[in-house]
Amino acid sequence: MAVPWFFPMLSLAGASPDLAGDVPVTFLATSLTVSETPLSIRLGLIVLAVLVDALLCNRKLVNRITSPDSLFYGALHWLSGRLNRAERSPVTRFVRGLLLLVIFIPAAYWVGSLLDEVLLGPTVGLAGGALALMIAILCFGQRASWDLANDIAQAVNMTNNRAQTAYPRPDLPQNGGIADAQRRDPFHTGRLTVERMALRFSDGLITNALLFALGGFALLLAYRLAAMQVAIAVPTGLARPDSPYFMPAVILQESIGMIGSLVGSAFLILALLFIPGTSAARAVRAFGTAVTARTSGYRPDHACLYSRRLPLTVMAYGLGLSFQIATGAGSDSAAKGLDNWIGDETARARLTAADIRRAIAVAFTANLLALLALVAAMAALLTP
Repeated sequence: MAVPWFFPMLSLAGASPDLAGDVPVTFLATSLTVSETPLSIRLGLIVLAVLVDALLCNRKLVNRITSPDSLFYGALHWLSGRLNRAERSPVTRFVRGLLLLVIFIPAAYWVGSLLDEVLLGPTVGLAGGALALMIAILCFGQRASWDLANDIAQAVNMTNNRAQTAYPRPDLPQNGGIADAQRRDPFHTGRLTVERMALRFSDGLITNALLFALGGFALLLAYRLAAMQVAIAVPTGLARPDSPYFMPAVILQESIGMIGSLVGSAFLILALLFIPGTSAARAVRAFGTAVTARTSGYRPDHACLYSRRLPLTVMAYGLGLSFQIATGAGSDSAAKGLDNWIGDETARARLTAADIRRAIAVAFTANLLALLALVAAMAALLTP
């Protein structure tokens, strides 16, 4: 049997490439796996993508490449302007949003299946392997969020020191949902950047990796399409959308993304144990409260999407910060009197450069722990 292009790296785990066709996989993995590509191969691609991204792919390089998320966002945003009109009834808008998913999610799944066959097959060449790696980096990579947060920390430093009035203003994604005046405020941008960094880890790495391990590019692209539909509803990606048009996508994303949210939050809690000046114990208590949603501070009518609330709770209480669920187009949670903050009432909402760099350290450590878990899983699968 021909060996996929990146299988030699799996020999680091102690397996011979000759065993590629006979890699033992547990019954659970084989029964749940949708993709025909061996699970060990998919895990190997995730590990390689995360490593290459962290070592070689800075934010400027990654931003030059159009990601699957950007493609989905552009197409769905155009459709939203035509299908989600305020003059239509709520039922009509809900049905249109549902039909959009019924039509386009199978299409995204089909494209992903084609990519699995072409890019992850046993006879793929170097060019196909490089393309698979590039797509994986865009889906799983974390370094761009770290670089952005570091740039914001420098801007906050310069503003605090009043060394100059004009500071570098890193560009946030077009769907950032930030007013121009807020873009010019490094403190607001710093808070939003830390929020995004936590979500980039829990959703961008953990949820994406779980789906890719389960079903390859097919399941991954189908999920990313639903996620981008939600991103159009609320550009910050945090608050619950108001329009019924987006509710089918919210239900789908929340159902699928909850596992990644729980696992990602667990890695963030573990990472807090290694970073001075943080409190893993406080994060665990707040996380437990957020999961049960029994106290007034975490009541069910919180403005934040539930899967987003969990990792943000860990970061907020672990770092002693307070996060605002910034509302954008499609959400009026503040007007409805919903709880619009995550964190203790006495915590800092005006982040310092030290706060942002500490958050980067937590995200980096969580990323490393997740990478070690992936390598361990891959080694277990390759052990005869």
